[in-house]
Amino acid sequence: MKPLLALLASAALLGGCATYELTGAGRTAMTDLGYSVELPQNWVRLSSDSKRVVVTRDGFGLQRIMITRADAKDAFPKIKKQADDKLLASELAELQIAELKAGGGQLANLTVVENLPAKVGGMTGFRLRIRFLNDDGLAFDQVWCGVLDKDRYYLISFHAPELYYFDKYLPDFDRTLASFKLS
Repeated sequence: MKPLLALLASAALLGGCATYELTGAGRTAMTDLGYSVELPQNWVRLSSDSKRVVVTRDGFGLQRIMITRADAKDAFPKIKKQADDKLLASELAELQIAELKAGGGQLANLTVVENLPAKVGGMTGFRLRIRFLNDDGLAFDQVWCGVLDKDRYYLISFHAPELYYFDKYLPDFDRTLASFKLS
């Protein structure tokens, strides 16, 4: 009961300081964030943060795509590490795994399903697929794709329950990732 109350309270607070909009067709230019992207059509976009874009189709707990930009010096705040242009994409991926685990909670015991090099915004980056169980034993999968461009660290992620939602909406994420262009 307490988790439900906390969730409802959070939703009420977020509802007062965030705006939602339905995504349309075409490229969304995030000029102030240094990229453009085609978000999935008819998803709901949450506008709440100047460094992050979050969209969902059926609800943020069911599936979401998130695009985040951080300064390289602030790329991994939980493990207190910086992203550096001398790092290989595989080293960035390892730092991202450590950052996720350092967040504690359900991600502390994540399993890495896939760790591969990938093109992100036309540059060599990484693609991680991780899996973890929530408190009720439901498996969630996440894909994290990241790249360092000069002094900016970009992450594009997808989060959904493994059962039904992950496979159904992974193609939407892959199209979004393929459309991601650094400016």
